[in-house]
Amino acid sequence: MWKDAKSVPYLILAASLAAFLFALLPALTYNSVSIDGYEVAIGGTIVNVDPFDLGAIAEAKLPFSWLVSAVYVLPLIGGLFIMVHRKTAPVACLLFGAAIIMGIMVPNHVVIEYTILGVESSASIDWSMGEGLLGSLAATFIAFLLAVGLLK
Repeated sequence: MWKDAKSVPYLILAASLAAFLFALLPALTYNSVSIDGYEVAIGGTIVNVDPFDLGAIAEAKLPFSWLVSAVYVLPLIGGLFIMVHRKTAPVACLLFGAAIIMGIMVPNHVVIEYTILGVESSASIDWSMGEGLLGSLAATFIAFLLAVGLLK
């Protein structure tokens, strides 16, 4: 379909780069709390109660998430594949599709690990998708549609 269009690989790369950069916006929200995509992907401490620097009484953190990391990185890899050669469009379509499917699963698979007085546990939160995750999914879907146009 897009055999003569020279700018389509650049559009795909732009969409996949946008999907990657949406990690800077809130990916998950719960009530009034929103967490950026890169924080969900690489993990980090949400709350640390440490009065008088005597040791943590309570701490809540997000662990590293392969799923969220893949949601933001796979579209970028797919866009780079398209830039290398148009014949890699089937591989890029698979990467875009996998990122979309994993992105839909993100709110159900992110847990919070917490420690209270030395006792560790984890909790599953009823997260909602934030604008960063939704934007990344939309940009990935646009890249997917453009890459499908490159298929013979």
